[in-house]
Amino acid sequence: MRNKKASIGQFVHFKRASYDVLGYVTIFLENSVIVKIDSDIAEKLHYETNLTLVNNNKYKIIDKNGTVA
Repeated sequence: MRNKKASIGQFVHFKRASYDVLGYVTIFLENSVIVKIDSDIAEKLHYETNLTLVNNNKYKIIDKNGTVA
């Protein structure tokens, strides 16, 4: 079964290093999305910005009830 792709404005969950990360999609690309994450998590991951690229196969969409869709 193929993963459903997220749309702009949807929240997604993914793993980076040892962190579970929640963020929302700001830009949709063909094979990935750009996600805005919490600044504290970005700092812990040593990112220069709170935007990160996530492959479409590496995230789960979070529905309106806060559960994985």
